[in-house]
Amino acid sequence: MSITVYDKSKYHSDSRDFPRELPASQASVHIGFFLRWLIEHGLTGTEWRSDFESEVAATLAGAMSPSELVDRTGGVLTSDMLTRDGKAFVDRYYGDYLRDYEALFAGERKTIYEVEDSRENYNRVRHLLDAVIKRWEEQ
Repeated sequence: MSITVYDKSKYHSDSRDFPRELPASQASVHIGFFLRWLIEHGLTGTEWRSDFESEVAATLAGAMSPSELVDRTGGVLTSDMLTRDGKAFVDRYYGDYLRDYEALFAGERKTIYEVEDSRENYNRVRHLLDAVIKRWEEQ
């Protein structure tokens, strides 16, 4: 079985678009928000959740930020982290996620990397993703 790599923090932190004055952890914020949402919707696999049980619990409890979760779990979002339904959703949508994420925060930040890893911003992304999956499930 081949593993699909949807995103890596390094793709962003190593790009010339990434503001050098920001900490590298800012490259994980958008991935972390998406990963937390996947966890909350039961779309991450049991093996992955069990491997990172304490990190997942800390993130859901608010003791660890979503970007910290990504950083502690390898800095990636890959297909082997997901359930079958999770993989189907991410396969279909993740290519549009960055565009939607950027539009969500347009005008507030110079780049997507300046979005603060906060509960308020996560809730904005959560509402976006809830609407996207609802449309996807209706199709």
